[in-house]
Formats: sequence, C-alpha cells, structure tokens
Amino acid sequence: ETIDPIRLNPSGGWGHWNGPTAIDGIEWFASADDLCRLMAALWSLGAQPGLEPVREILTGNRYGIADTATWPRAGYKGGYEAGVVNMTFVLERHDGRVFFVSAGYNDPARIVDTATARAYLDPVFACLGSAQDTSVCA
Repeated sequence: ETIDPIRLNPSGGWGHWNGPTAIDGIEWFASADDLCRLMAALWSLGAQPGLEPVREILTGNRYGIADTATWPRAGYKGGYEAGVVNMTFVLERHDGRVFFVSAGYNDPARIVDTATARAYLDPVFACLGSAQDTSVCA
C-alpha cells in the first residue's frame, strides 16, 4: 500500500496519478511512422507459413471499424494514460490493399477523451475506404 513517499490508494486515484503527470518526460516517444512501420513489419511476419496467428492477434480488436464490406480485416492496438492516447490501426480493404494508420494525442493539462480522439479518425478511414488515389486522404 505504500511506496515511499507515495501512498497507493486505488479508490483515490492512485496517489497523484489521477491526471496528466509529466507526460513529456515519462511517456512513450515512438512516432506515428515508428508505430506504422512496426505494425507493417508484424503484418508481413503474419504472411509467413506458420506465423498466421500474428495477423489474427493484430486483428483481434476492430475498435469501432464496423464496416466489414469495406474492411474485411481491421485491427487496433493502442495505449492510454491520463493525458496521453495512442491509436494504431491496420486496415485491409476489400480489394486486398492494406493501410496502417496511427494517431497520438497528448494534453498535459487534462485527460484525453478517447471517444473524441477516435472520432477524428473516421474521415481518414472513410477516405481510405473509398479513394482509388489514397494520397488525397493525407
């Protein structure tokens, strides 16, 4: 219950960690490019014989991607802490084209609303799902 000098109290917000705390010094610092490259590398591994479960793991959580006609396979991996949210997606379109999308949100003053953060990505997914030239989605 106690780690000197912090008393841990789960019902009280775990000490002083009930809001953003030093998010510019102790959080992760992988860029969106880093996270997309990592997801792409894992996706490629999952194409190798015997490693198919890797893709099953990556697509185990669609996190609101309900359109299975456009996105037969979709997956989400993310992280959250007060003031910090990361959302990284793999999206396999109906024509077999695969996209990797990552967004990070940081607010040193308040808790980030994950529903609002996720909603910001809906236009990106809609564009990627319908555009032949996906460079217009950037």
